[in-house]
Amino acid sequence: MKTICLAPNQFSSLQEVHSFLKNTLNLPDYYGENLDALYDILTTCDSSLAFCLHCGYEEKRTFFAWERFFRVLQDASQENSRITILY
Repeated sequence: MKTICLAPNQFSSLQEVHSFLKNTLNLPDYYGENLDALYDILTTCDSSLAFCLHCGYEEKRTFFAWERFFRVLQDASQENSRITILY
């Protein structure tokens, strides 16, 4: 299982998160770098992935899209048993 650790203070924008994930997960060139594309990739993923999320209240407030991003990870983990979220 591959583990990806993320914290809101690592990124200044959602675009940076998408670029990080594209490189870290070796996503295909056609990955659209948006939340819908991320959901599609994660729900069809054949590999086991664990997302380790570090998010304190103050950090979360500084990253405006963290809630939406987190929701996509949660939804994908419910759809695909190979996706795990660690806190």
